[in-house]
Amino acid sequence: MYSPKVKEEFIPMLFKISVSKRIPMTKLVNQIIKDYLDRDSLNHTEKTVEELKEKLNPAIRPYLPAQINKF
Repeated sequence: MYSPKVKEEFIPMLFKISVSKRIPMTKLVNQIIKDYLDRDSLNHTEKTVEELKEKLNPAIRPYLPAQINKF
């Protein structure tokens, strides 16, 4: 499996954060990556829903489920 190397310039900052949070640096990096991917996925979903809503006939929009209209 591919295991990319963390750039040396990030190590001191990651180390300080991991010490302050009292968690292993690997756990910290994994959490940072997970948070980013979750947020990026949500942003992508919001953009996709917004694009679909724009393509819909405006007369139909009031009948969309509330979950869709909140985007």
